[in-house]
Amino acid sequence: MACYSLVLIHDVKINIKEANAGGNVGFKLGRCGFQAIIAEGKSDEWMVLKVTAGGASLEPAGDIVGLKNYDACDKLRGRYGDKVGIAIIGRAGEMKMINSSVAITDPEAGLVATVLAAEWEPSWEPKA
Repeated sequence: MACYSLVLIHDVKINIKEANAGGNVGFKLGRCGFQAIIAEGKSDEWMVLKVTAGGASLEPAGDIVGLKNYDACDKLRGRYGDKVGIAIIGRAGEMKMINSSVAITDPEAGLVATVLAAEWEPSWEPKA
């Protein structure tokens, strides 16, 4: 497993946003020979970024837009095979909601919140 970082730079406002995730996507990108992917511009349609050892390409994603993450991932696995790593924005990302995130298909990724919820006991009392 490997960690990967998603860094977004908005050139108009000079905003930089960063997110990190574990799981198999970073490992698979490295195995394909990629250390970085730079995407510029904006498409009028939703697209899938397909990355292989042979390169990267954009493919139409109209058939997965609006699906729940598990359903979208099932459809993508049907298209690309069971051994793919998927990073997906889901419906919240599609709707540009402030609480959106990037979900990873690796079952061991993203458990930090679960561990914190199970182990953390607040040492403070909320104030009314």
